[in-house]
Amino acid sequence: MRGEHEMRREGGAARREPAPVEGAWPVGTVQPPWLAHPWLEGLPVAWRDQVWAPIDFEIHCDTELMARRVIGRDVDGCPCYYAHEWTLREPFSDDDEEFYLVALAGEALTAWRLRDERWLVRREVRGAECSGPSRPFFVFSESMPR
Repeated sequence: MRGEHEMRREGGAARREPAPVEGAWPVGTVQPPWLAHPWLEGLPVAWRDQVWAPIDFEIHCDTELMARRVIGRDVDGCPCYYAHEWTLREPFSDDDEEFYLVALAGEALTAWRLRDERWLVRREVRGAECSGPSRPFFVFSESMPR
C-alpha cells in the first residue's frame, strides 16, 4: 500500500546521492515527498550528510491501535528510512463518571540507512503519562529494524 506521500522517478539513470540538508524549495512549486515528510526529524545534524534520502514513502496507520509504520525508499527502491510509533492507552476516571484515555506505554523508533549500509536507530521508550518525559537513545544496527 502506498501512502499519500509518493513520487515516482521518470526517465534517466538514477544516482544515489546523500540527503539534502539545507536550502529552500522554489516558491510556487510542490515539494517532493522527501521534503514534505519529516524524515529528518530526530536525526542529529552531524549525521545528515551520511544518510540516503528517501523519495517514496509507504505509510501504514492504525488509528484504533494508535500505531503508525513508515518505510522510505531511495531511488533504487531500497529501504533507507524506517519509523514506527505506537501508544497503549487505557480509560481512566477521576470520579468514576467521566472517563478519558491515558497513555500507559509506547515506543517511537526511527532508523536511517547510512552510506556504509549500517542503520542509525533512534529509540524512545515511553512510560505512563505521569512518569515524565522519555529520553531517546541511539544505536547502530547491521539491518533495518522490524
